[in-house]
Amino acid sequence: LSGHTSTVWSVAFAPDGRTLASAGNDKTVRLWDVTDPSTPHSLNQPLTGHTNQVHSVAFSPDGRTLASGCADRRVRLWDVTDRSAPHPLGKPLTGHTDPALAVAFSPDGRTLASAGANNDRTVRLWDVTDPSAPHPLGKPLTGHTDSVWSVAFTPD
Repeated sequence: LSGHTSTVWSVAFAPDGRTLASAGNDKTVRLWDVTDPSTPHSLNQPLTGHTNQVHSVAFSPDGRTLASGCADRRVRLWDVTDRSAPHPLGKPLTGHTDPALAVAFSPDGRTLASAGANNDRTVRLWDVTDPSAPHPLGKPLTGHTDSVWSVAFTPD
């Protein structure tokens, strides 16, 4: 797949397996139709709004929301219900003091976790029950002594 103009940091498949999201050093997120793996193609113009390299992407379990974590210290949510016309949801999630390196949705899709780099070293939890009005859940999880590169939820 070509389209990003620099390093690709992360990819994620939508739950239906027909859409792939990619996060790039070029400050964009791209969506790809991979229904036919022999002829994958871009679904739209790149998703823009981040001001630095995008490190991570994750689809919600229902496939309607995409999260992206960026070196601009923000996490963004995107409505990808209509893959041909994705758009931002709400305001960017702020709180990380250094790059947001990773994002992950809980299995029920109600919580998003994000991980911070460098001096931030936190994991933040966000209530995304209403993805257009997300908000923090409690205080950041602390205790790491270096960047947090990945987050995940148990299946239950």
